[in-house]
Amino acid sequence: MTEPTNWRASLIEQRTAWGIATCGMLIIIFAATQPQWFELTTPKQPTRQSVAALNTGQNPIKTTSGKPALKAAVQPQAAAQVGHITSRTPAKKQPSAHAPIAHGFYVQLGAFEEPPRAQKLAHQLKRKAWKVRITKRKNGLHAVWVGPKKNRAQAEKLMQRIQDKLKYKGFIVHHKT
Repeated sequence: MTEPTNWRASLIEQRTAWGIATCGMLIIIFAATQPQWFELTTPKQPTRQSVAALNTGQNPIKTTSGKPALKAAVQPQAAAQVGHITSRTPAKKQPSAHAPIAHGFYVQLGAFEEPPRAQKLAHQLKRKAWKVRITKRKNGLHAVWVGPKKNRAQAEKLMQRIQDKLKYKGFIVHHKT
């Protein structure tokens, strides 16, 4: 009976394996240190001003030559893109970013340097029907708060519900006006 031979990788195979492993590790390191590089972006929606301009008959779109584009060619396409924002549907009012913050206890679930990351968390919480507020702190961070509640006991119950449903551990912040 013949003896089995052990297979050994050639130098090219070894270098290929090390190269693939190195690339994988670099991707993991970049994903951990620069998460914004790996976030998917959504296409930019038309602004309310451009929709209002289309509804009033103005033409806000210009060509590269600086002359206005034809209204007839632009309006149906833009109206199809913004279907839910037209003169027939009343616009939903968003709370002002500069509106005063109500007095009470809030649950803070995160603080981010990048506003889109704070907005992403806020959107996730709004889908669960919680009142969410993003506040800009003095240190430049954008804090995501849920609340307000009148007393600390109610805020602790809210914090526990959030932790049970979303597995986010927060802490309680008391805001005085």
